[in-house]
Amino acid sequence: MAKLPAFDERLSEAILHAPSDPEAAARVLKEIAGYLRRMSEWTKSGHVELPVDAAEYLADAFERTTRVPAKARPAELARALNLTAGHRRHKTPEFELAWAVWEQPGGVNAAIAAAAERFDVDVSTVRRAWRKWRDAFKESQRIE
Repeated sequence: MAKLPAFDERLSEAILHAPSDPEAAARVLKEIAGYLRRMSEWTKSGHVELPVDAAEYLADAFERTTRVPAKARPAELARALNLTAGHRRHKTPEFELAWAVWEQPGGVNAAIAAAAERFDVDVSTVRRAWRKWRDAFKESQRIE
């Protein structure tokens, strides 16, 4: 039987927020460092595996860094690891906005307004995320 790849919900959540939050990116690196240190230690159950999304996060950053001239690599690595946010505003992932609408009891418009207030974003941003998610859900139901 095939073994499932390693998964760490806390690490995955931090990776999701890393592009818009340098503190989340730092948490990602700290968690990955712990995995890397434990990977060389053998336990009774075998070795520790790095979760797939963490490996992809590092690989993407390293590959992106190698594409720039040597002088620019330190700054590019910081950007690729999302340690510097630049002038970006914190962005809540669309699925979180849509899920907040889905979970909220009552009408859709009230749920959209509540989600906008909760995440401190414009109502149109939540409405756009909700419609995108709703349309994708309907399409998935049509395919099944």
